[in-house]
Amino acid sequence: MGIAKTLQVDFSEERFDLTEQGLSLLLSQFENSCRLRQFLAAFTDETQDLFDSILAMQRGRTLYDAVGANLDALGAIVGEPRDVYQYSELDYMFADRSAQGTDAVAVWVTNADMTAKTEPDDSIYRERIMFRIMKNRVLCASVPEITTLIKSFYGFDVSFVRSNAYTCSLAVPSHISAPALVSLTRFFDTLKVDHDTWAPYPATLSISDGVIFLPENWFATDRMNAQQCDSGLCAVTTKERLVEDE
Repeated sequence: MGIAKTLQVDFSEERFDLTEQGLSLLLSQFENSCRLRQFLAAFTDETQDLFDSILAMQRGRTLYDAVGANLDALGAIVGEPRDVYQYSELDYMFADRSAQGTDAVAVWVTNADMTAKTEPDDSIYRERIMFRIMKNRVLCASVPEITTLIKSFYGFDVSFVRSNAYTCSLAVPSHISAPALVSLTRFFDTLKVDHDTWAPYPATLSISDGVIFLPENWFATDRMNAQQCDSGLCAVTTKERLVEDE
């Protein structure tokens, strides 16, 4: 599950055919001059290559399209270095994956470390940079602000169910990907701060009461649609979270 495309910069409208535009500006008496049109096209084709290269350079410096060193530069600008951490589920058994079935890989157990100490690839690092940008832009870390930011980032809604002061459960869609769940629930300590998160949460927040997985038509007593009794599906709450032991 990648970043929602709502924040992507669209360059499609910036690109146009310079050769076609140049030939259309010829005087009427030269419109059928084959040699002159070929001569003009030879120059405008070179200009077109330069124009396309400039657009590609600009696109390659945006968060959605940057790779490698360009992505590292964006991370340095916003204060998110490419740390050697990456979530990985490739070493554990899954009943519905042909290459990760029984007798092929290890079985995951409660409280096992589901992380790989490797440099994150560009897709994962891109999400970390976006989270850092959101954290840098948070004003007061209110619930509406956090849920709006996560919605714009992942494209789905989340909710917080408060149980005690600064303590809550996180309600997420049942189809959430494992990396997205890790990004929203992982707390870790660094040399700069304790109890840090990738998500733009306030410093005192604790999601210690578990995660609520909501299906598309989860049961609600105050609804008269597909979420009513005998129609809606039960939501599931669990206190298991995907974390890394520091």
